[in-house]
Amino acid sequence: MQRIFDAGCSPQEYAAKGKAIEPPRPRICFGCKIGKPHKHGFYWRFCLDGHFCLRIAIRRYRCPRCGITISFLPSFCIPKFQHSLEVLWKVLHLRLEKGHSLRWCLKKLLKRFPHLDWFPQRISFYAKRFLDNLPWLESLLRNIFPRLRLGSDKKKRAKKVLATVRLGFHEIQSPARLFHEQCHRSFLAPLC
Repeated sequence: MQRIFDAGCSPQEYAAKGKAIEPPRPRICFGCKIGKPHKHGFYWRFCLDGHFCLRIAIRRYRCPRCGITISFLPSFCIPKFQHSLEVLWKVLHLRLEKGHSLRWCLKKLLKRFPHLDWFPQRISFYAKRFLDNLPWLESLLRNIFPRLRLGSDKKKRAKKVLATVRLGFHEIQSPARLFHEQCHRSFLAPLC
């Protein structure tokens, strides 16, 4: 099981601190709702922020009652994706909100994130995943912004959702974290 927490720092700062950053300790198990999880070490994962390939420590807790393991990801990470939230959000902004071609998006991304080694197909992949999860994102936003009106065209709805997220939240991590908490998966996860 994974939980997302606000690390309060950039990916580079987080990587530099190593194991020194401690997420908030869970008081009860998220699985059985009875046990009190204990620290269960770390695992290491990569975070690619477009400038650096960072190796970051992820704190784990284990419930002694039910045996479930809980990993706490910093808010700039997306579960099961190595690229940072900032990079992926910029991809969606350029492709779906601005409506640029795949090659133009890639050219713009490489100016901002010089160490991306992508092909245009990767941009298409992320855009498709976002569109697949669009109904759940719309539902989440309607709960927060009850007056939100979305049309019937999928691409126009995606553009409206991205604009609402960009303008309606202080930081991009908030809607990604909310989606993960409510749907128990990331907003780019495949539908199963």
